[in-house]
Amino acid sequence: FVGVLIVLLTPKYLYIPDEYYIALFAVLVTTVADSINLPVDDNFAIPLVYSGFLYILYLIFLPSAFINL
Repeated sequence: FVGVLIVLLTPKYLYIPDEYYIALFAVLVTTVADSINLPVDDNFAIPLVYSGFLYILYLIFLPSAFINL
């Protein structure tokens, strides 16, 4: 619930609905990763899983977000 709330309240890069879908899917994947017993500290692994998966999803579904960088 907190992850969904953060996705809805934080600023987005392009402010299009696809960004919300991508972020919500990344929250879902991160929730599953949090339920798995990872061998590393959760405080390190969970932000890394979320940011890495979000980056990959942006590259796949919104590559135009990286053109102006």
